[in-house]
Amino acid sequence: MQQGELLKDLENANIRCYYYNKRPTNGKKVINKVVRKLQGFENYLEHQLIEIHKEFQPDFWYLNTLLVSPMLHAALKYKIDFVVHFHEMPTYGYPVIGADELSDLVTESVFTVGCSEIVCEGLRTLGSPNVKKQYECIDTTEIDQYLRDSSNFRERLRLQSEATIVIGMSGTRDVRKGVDLFIKTAEFLRDKDVHFVWLGKSNQTGYDFYCDQYIKAKKLTNITFICPSPQDYYRYFNSIDIFFLSSREDPFPLVMLEAAYLDKFIIAFDSGGVTELLKEEQGFVVEQQDASMAAQAISDAIETKSYQQHERINVFKYSALEQMREFESLLETFYTDR
Repeated sequence: MQQGELLKDLENANIRCYYYNKRPTNGKKVINKVVRKLQGFENYLEHQLIEIHKEFQPDFWYLNTLLVSPMLHAALKYKIDFVVHFHEMPTYGYPVIGADELSDLVTESVFTVGCSEIVCEGLRTLGSPNVKKQYECIDTTEIDQYLRDSSNFRERLRLQSEATIVIGMSGTRDVRKGVDLFIKTAEFLRDKDVHFVWLGKSNQTGYDFYCDQYIKAKKLTNITFICPSPQDYYRYFNSIDIFFLSSREDPFPLVMLEAAYLDKFIIAFDSGGVTELLKEEQGFVVEQQDASMAAQAISDAIETKSYQQHERINVFKYSALEQMREFESLLETFYTDR
């Protein structure tokens, strides 16, 4: 919908890009209004979508989230084939759209795609007749590039000692990511030689304010929040000894894949796709979303030294290179099934 920062990467790869032009010139506004009235468009976005469709002439639309109301309505109105890729789970995804809209997304699409098995289960429950799975992926070549010059930024964390174990999490600070659970876990381990580090920006919400005030009220000194630059992000990430995914619900988080690629031991609540990942990667799932249980799991991992890294011997399954092969196969299946 917007001219996002990643579009330039697509343009550099000679991929045709469009974005929603919300503010046309006054002259263009008048012309668009006349055209919409004559051709029966409900609004300027619908007009623009159909003009792009006529120009590009795609075989189908690939809707890469359920938050695509205008695209869905246009596809249904003009009888355009579409596919929907779901990255959302019931609690934090489905409530933001209407019941009829969600029903159309799963029953009117040629097929639906889930980013993990738990998301696919939700799609089957919703009645999707044709569900396919396509995992999320990360660009491992980018990680390798950033880590080429420096392995980590551990010295910047001002740790208690060289032996201090660093517990890390990454993501925007919001309720779904469980920032409060992360902080309370740190509180349970305040007397241990561990330090908790969160990498990500604050949205300056009331929830952020509560979390900050909780740290002050409890006088916690074993936790640090950092919003690193893109150049520094993976160097901070590589300073982590144990990755603690504190999310309440997360379909198949990219930060989890980053941790796995960097051979970090993962401790996570049973929040979604992490359970599927940890069948192949090293880590432990805390069955209840309880900070004391997470703290115990972290203590056990440190005591048994199970968190210590092991050199990866397998090809990383969730790299962009590996998953794009799967994605190409999925799209080829679309034509075969038809």
